[in-house]
Amino acid sequence: MGVIGISDHRTGNNGGTSTAPSWGPGGDAIQWTALLSERLKDARINIAELPEAQYRDFIENEQRRIDANAFHLEQQYTERVDPPVDSPLTRPYATIVVGGKVVATIDNQGVITTDDALSDALKNRLAAADTGKGGPLQAETNAAILAAHFGGRIRPASTAITQAKYEELVATPAATPRVDTNAMQKDPLHAQIERWSAGLEDIMRQREYFLGTRSPSGAPPAS
Repeated sequence: MGVIGISDHRTGNNGGTSTAPSWGPGGDAIQWTALLSERLKDARINIAELPEAQYRDFIENEQRRIDANAFHLEQQYTERVDPPVDSPLTRPYATIVVGGKVVATIDNQGVITTDDALSDALKNRLAAADTGKGGPLQAETNAAILAAHFGGRIRPASTAITQAKYEELVATPAATPRVDTNAMQKDPLHAQIERWSAGLEDIMRQREYFLGTRSPSGAPPAS
């Protein structure tokens, strides 16, 4: 059986707790910026004195690297409490029926359950259609994609809830993800992120000084 969650409130059905996966956005940006940083250091280039376009590219990509690592770190220390097995959140929102047979079920969170594993291509389509809100809005989107993929029809479930009800349920303290801030701040990556942020701020201060000394108007150097 394949189960895939396509929502911000990913929950399981084991009645326990689950830790978010250790991944974050911007993986390519992280690698590219880290490589660029090392190359600039090796070449002994003063980043603050780069032409404007190159300077902005570096700053933007470095900030993405910091943000991606911060996201990754927080996910490591985020605990989500799963709803009870019979919670309205885990009840069906709709099923996909092909030739009278149910081939997929989408619950009120937008989580999909199928008898067969979903293809990577279909998973990518579902991920690209992530509404960022979860709940019935995501369930409806997922159902439309699955119905088109399987050539079936959507059968609404009697247990479907509204988006307003979903948001009310996930807003309860028991359903709100908890971040263990104390443990997170002891992680070596936290200190590294702070050093990266301080280094970036230092470069930006150097840039301001450089521009101030280059011309009375403070105009940036030509690209």
